Amino acid sequence: MSQNETAVSILHAARDLFAEKGFSNISTRRIAKKAGVNEVTLFRHFGTKTALYESVFEFFGMTSGAYASFSRDSASRPEEALLEFSLSLYSFFRNNEPLVRMELREQSFLEGKTIPVPIIANRNKNILAEYIARSYGVPSAEAEATAVSLLCSIWGIYMANHIVCAFSPEPDSDACITAFVQALADSLARHRATPEAVPTADFSDRASVDSPTTALPTAATGGLR
Repeated sequence: MSQNETAVSILHAARDLFAEKGFSNISTRRIAKKAGVNEVTLFRHFGTKTALYESVFEFFGMTSGAYASFSRDSASRPEEALLEFSLSLYSFFRNNEPLVRMELREQSFLEGKTIPVPIIANRNKNILAEYIARSYGVPSAEAEATAVSLLCSIWGIYMANHIVCAFSPEPDSDACITAFVQALADSLARHRATPEAVPTADFSDRASVDSPTTALPTAATGGLR
């Protein structure tokens, strides 16, 4: 395997084993064995067990490709862009359930660590809020509150359907998300303000604070150093 392929193999093995056993209950030796490499190779790529754990979150974290719906060209069809983003985020949760279970299992471990769970959440919030403010002409505070409401709703639908299995029969997740986004978009459209009446929304400072200090490779690009 190339260095890139080796690192990706280690990340996949680590994600599966951390989700199954937890951070404290799995050894780097076992991760290396599952990845088909020796332990020295694992440490050469990631340095420490904690660094490997952090890299798993960043590698499988939601990537910039999910934000393609928020291009400048989409301002004329914001309802479609919001729905596309919402369904993409839901699919991300479904396709990366091991990450979700890692987060739920390791809450005590995550405290004080540099795991980018809040970084990913705040990145989503800031990008979404900036788009809502720009597309609907609403004040930044309202745009941020709307972004948080939408993100929490998507997370709640995912948790209810796939983690706690709250409803029987299971609701159609796409239909639920579509209905919520449509209602949200209708409300924003009704209260659309004129651009002159609304302060300019600026999320750049928070985005720079919330963004990772080191650009790690993503699952979309597959790029590893």
